[in-house]
Amino acid sequence: MFRRLSTVLISLTLTFTSIFAVPFKVAIANLGSHKSLIDVVNGIESKAKELGLDVIFDVQHVNFDMTQIPKMLTAFKAKKPDILITLTTSVTQHAKTIFRGTSVPIVFAAITDPVEAKLLTFPNTPTDTMTGVSDRQDAASIIAFIKHHLPCVKRIGIPFAQNEANDRALLESFKTAAKDIDIVPIPVDNLQDLPHRIRAAASSVDALYVGPSNMIQPALPVIIQQANRANVPVFNFNEAAVTSHQALGSFSVSYMHLGHAVAKILKELMDEKSISSIAPLYPNTDDHYGTVSSTVAKRLKISLPSKPYPNVTYVGQ
Repeated sequence: MFRRLSTVLISLTLTFTSIFAVPFKVAIANLGSHKSLIDVVNGIESKAKELGLDVIFDVQHVNFDMTQIPKMLTAFKAKKPDILITLTTSVTQHAKTIFRGTSVPIVFAAITDPVEAKLLTFPNTPTDTMTGVSDRQDAASIIAFIKHHLPCVKRIGIPFAQNEANDRALLESFKTAAKDIDIVPIPVDNLQDLPHRIRAAASSVDALYVGPSNMIQPALPVIIQQANRANVPVFNFNEAAVTSHQALGSFSVSYMHLGHAVAKILKELMDEKSISSIAPLYPNTDDHYGTVSSTVAKRLKISLPSKPYPNVTYVGQ
């Protein structure tokens, strides 16, 4: 009888341990401390708290040093997290390789085209180990936003890193969406070439658009400097350069909202939903918001239209 009771107690103990094996250990592997990526992390953490999730987040980044990504992910793998969240294409591509053969589900974020990046086979279908949230910009909406504030725009230059899947996907989406606008690709192989490439292109474009490029975003001040010399307005995907009155405008998905969406996927996984049944998420037009600097417009002698653009904040004077 005592043996039977002991067996029952052990069984109950194991059951309670499996049910209450919390908090969940969630690793967040980030490329660097860029504002948009910080917004994703903050969005994940704030939404997780709002949802009442019992998690411990371990957040690391490599300060945009690509060579350190494998080291960061290998260290995470040794810690055996319950879930891995990866920010940016390069981090996720490495994670796919390093975590291969493990049962750790991977949730990506801040990736423009997961199919182009060879992370998913089909846009709306997860794999057995991976799903996530794309930051795919709605190119048609961005072009409409630019045209509203620059009605005479005919040529938009887009600097892009040729070896980045995100950058190539963004460029192609703009080419597809452009109707009566010429999209001028500005290929960049390394940052040393960037000032020359921007200077050469500035004389033949009416505006520049800088997307969420891991390589090019850190060099945004250089792009703005060269554009200012040619009196060419810069539109950035992120509003930070607009609110500081460097770029003219921004129109982008909310990276904080992307973080919220990741947290919701996190909850589904914690509720024991299979990752292979959680479809990847993509932003729509309503997920975009904008900012325009009246100060930059005045400096560039641009007359802003009297009618404000929907979901856009105007700053400065």
